[in-house]
Amino acid sequence: MRLLVVAGALGSSLLAFVLLLAIGAFLAGFEQTGARGTGLLLVISAIVAFSAALFLVFARPGYFGGRLRRPLGMVVTFVAAAPVVALAWAALFFTGVPLGTDLPLMDWPLFAGGLVLALGSVSILALGYRRASERVARSAPAAEPASAERDEDEIRVRRV
Repeated sequence: MRLLVVAGALGSSLLAFVLLLAIGAFLAGFEQTGARGTGLLLVISAIVAFSAALFLVFARPGYFGGRLRRPLGMVVTFVAAAPVVALAWAALFFTGVPLGTDLPLMDWPLFAGGLVLALGSVSILALGYRRASERVARSAPAAEPASAERDEDEIRVRRV
């Protein structure tokens, strides 16, 4: 199940990264309008969100488990999930439930893509929750030497 959540989070983040990067690069190509700034903002947001998703996926276990790092884990989770949620909402809002539509070849793939992105956003949020709630077991305190003598009974204790 963990592998499925990680794969869903990474796959949906990669899909959102490619979509936002392509749309941003396309918009940045127009010089005379204000679309250049919008395109650059889309490119920057795609890079930041994908970096946050990679940070969430490849962080060592228990990294976000501390009291001070838990808010960092929440922020990273929301930054990674925001573009995926926005693209899923846009696709689902645009198509609605495409039963009896005039353009089924356009609406059904958009609807399916919106569902895939919605499930991916849920997996990103689940991964962020799991990363923020896991803790690393602390090592036990230093034990006494391997062999100890007891003066009274002459018993030797050896730990294996």
